[in-house]
Amino acid sequence: MAKKNKKASIVINNKLPDEILIKSDIKIPRHWGNSIFTMMLAALVAVIISCYPIIFCGKSFVSPASVSALVYSWWPPMPGMGNEKQFNQHGSDTGATMWAMAPWAKAESESILDHGELPLWNRYSHAGETLIGQGVSQLGDPLHWLVILARGEAFAWDMKYILAKFLFCVGFGLLVNRLIASRGLAILYSVLAAWSGAFFYTFSHPSFFVFSYTPWILLSAINMLLSTPRKAALWGCLWLLANVACFNAGMLSVAVILIGALNLAALAYAFGYSKKRKESILRLAVGVTLFFGWTAPFWISFIVTEKDAFSLHTEVKVDQLPLHSVAGAFDDIFYRIASDGNGVSPAPGASMLIFVGFFLALLNWKKIRNNFFYWVNTAAIVLWGGFVFGWVPASIVELIPFLNRVGHIATDFSYLLVFHLTLHSAYGFYAISKNTAVRWNIIQFSVMIVVMLAGMFFITRGQSVNHAPRIYLFVAAACAVAAPLVFAILKSLNREKSHAGWTAIILLGFVPCLRHGLYTIGDETLLMKPGKRESLDFPSESIRRIKQSEHEPFRVTGLQSSLIGNYSAMYQLEDIRTCSPLINKPLVDLVRGFPGVDIVAWGWVVGYTNPVLAKPLFNLLNVKYLLAHPQTQIQGDIGFDEYDRSDFLVIKNSEAWPRAFYTNGIFETVSLDDFKNRLIANPNVPFAAFSDRDLAKEPKIKQSANVQSPSVVSASDYTLGPNSTKFSVKAPSAGAIALMEANAGDFHATINGEKAQVYTVNHAFKAVYVDGPGQYTVEFRYLPSHWKIAQFLFCVAALTTLGITVFVFYKFRPVESPVADQSS
Repeated sequence: MAKKNKKASIVINNKLPDEILIKSDIKIPRHWGNSIFTMMLAALVAVIISCYPIIFCGKSFVSPASVSALVYSWWPPMPGMGNEKQFNQHGSDTGATMWAMAPWAKAESESILDHGELPLWNRYSHAGETLIGQGVSQLGDPLHWLVILARGEAFAWDMKYILAKFLFCVGFGLLVNRLIASRGLAILYSVLAAWSGAFFYTFSHPSFFVFSYTPWILLSAINMLLSTPRKAALWGCLWLLANVACFNAGMLSVAVILIGALNLAALAYAFGYSKKRKESILRLAVGVTLFFGWTAPFWISFIVTEKDAFSLHTEVKVDQLPLHSVAGAFDDIFYRIASDGNGVSPAPGASMLIFVGFFLALLNWKKIRNNFFYWVNTAAIVLWGGFVFGWVPASIVELIPFLNRVGHIATDFSYLLVFHLTLHSAYGFYAISKNTAVRWNIIQFSVMIVVMLAGMFFITRGQSVNHAPRIYLFVAAACAVAAPLVFAILKSLNREKSHAGWTAIILLGFVPCLRHGLYTIGDETLLMKPGKRESLDFPSESIRRIKQSEHEPFRVTGLQSSLIGNYSAMYQLEDIRTCSPLINKPLVDLVRGFPGVDIVAWGWVVGYTNPVLAKPLFNLLNVKYLLAHPQTQIQGDIGFDEYDRSDFLVIKNSEAWPRAFYTNGIFETVSLDDFKNRLIANPNVPFAAFSDRDLAKEPKIKQSANVQSPSVVSASDYTLGPNSTKFSVKAPSAGAIALMEANAGDFHATINGEKAQVYTVNHAFKAVYVDGPGQYTVEFRYLPSHWKIAQFLFCVAALTTLGITVFVFYKFRPVESPVADQSS
């Protein structure tokens, strides 16, 4: 047993066999309590304070005031918004949620609640595209079901963001307590976590949710690898939940990096102090296997989709930050200064208070050297910092599959860096709680002040800091040093229990974290002041009139970026544009370079330079309505009819092709240009163009080709499901029945209930062939390749998880000692 020694820095904790933990001397007032309940209460208070505009003032993480275009491409971007101005997002990518995630959630809730189907397909964007195969649908995140059940309303999104931050705060507090065995520090960090710089940087981006699960991944992994079998089974279930939720939280590249790195850190920790290394490897291997089973529907769908999709991440590209911007890891204002004063940060930072703790951990390494995770965490900072700042060469990162095509590799690894830096700072603050030498405190704080002042002057010299008042940098740095310095002074005077002292420490510590919360008043160049909560599908008079007038399927498209991205789904309108990460490549090829159409913004978003020239494409794609600014003037005969001029100018395309039709006008095309030329020459009469390869395979179709006077019959009796389209059509003779919805290659068709072959027609769409006259009911249904295998793996993983848990609890159940016979 360990001998009692006031100078000892480690003790044996018998509750965790074979584990050496630091015993903290930090003391807190008794009425705070030392329970998990206190930690949760502290986290709750911190989240409420940091998010008070959302909770009490009607502000929102998903306010339309966060983007410049949404329903409208002019200001205000939403109906019913009033005169509210766009707020400063400080470079945060607010469009990701507003333009993609929110519309997807609306489509998901419709699919699940109204049709009882998983949303595998999204008919509202890009003439139809995969949804679950995007890899960022969030369906596997338990928190996302709040949004689904609330049908995508803004208040549900706000609840999701607040709960995610609360989970992060509680998890981080528990993690600190587990690694450093200090409930005082645990409560402190459950509060500080609410003001993490990562939350400021992401604000309303889906990475917010991914980052929120990080402490739970590491905490559950450590306990799963090192606990007794019964506890390991429980922690393993929590580990699965945290990893599955993180994987599906909405940003796949960040999730993969965090999951892989944090589990690697847990395994390294287990190797460092436990002799049962084979058992740890086995436990993690079982967990990883089950994880792949639980997430099979998502990653299999993603791989199948990504293989043939258009994406901006097809080429090897590794972006890293310059080494002189390394201070930005502690406060993203330094990133902004290093980026020539444009006010945009390329990655999240922690805070200056975290830097002080980190620096104290370096200076006092001897006091914490016996805690093995301190060294694991140090190695993680060095390694992952190298991915961000380049001391791990880009040439090495380029050899790593998947990561080498992310592009924004520095941003994604910065989340991991912020996490480890924050955790490392806890060791620094622990160290000063152990130190009672006044002389050493004076030395280390003096060194730190000199380093910070020199760094400040060097970084800001000759640089523009208009986007952040220069005085803030020095005040924040001064308070970041003062908070632990006051504690060290009180500790040396044996007055650390002072209520006034703790009040001063808390207030000083809050200053360097202050700007990472949300506010309703203050300097907009420094603080995040979110916009008002609005209905995300506030009624549009023009859209109402369009929907009332049509009884057959149709599409719309917005000119001047109206209904930007995937936002048409919020109004249950089908569009031909998208901002999804994986989109139908044949349709992109068809649109790209078509007269009057341009690919603008980020390389894959559709824009229009001349709608008149693009009319043949609109006809093909069943686009009946084009929406523009209500004051747009029409000059001359443009081939469209003015339909409405309320909140939009709506022009109607009366020559748009029907969504589905029969035709014996079958043609052979040898190239995409050949098809485009035929469409431009014959824009008003629907036809079915098959590739020469398909015609060579099917002699019956080829025999029907090149009819002199083709017949066209429009379909009727449509049933539009989330994953299927069903309709009826009367064919007068043999021919093709085409559906102008994108063909993903994973569609299955039936004709009058019988399976039928699906053909690609008109370059990017789908059709079936009928060999004679008749009344036909045709259904096309989307099912990703290998979906049955994915379902099987999911079911096996779920049953195996249950079986292992029951087996472990039965096999390792507590056995009572036999009671001695009293008579004997």
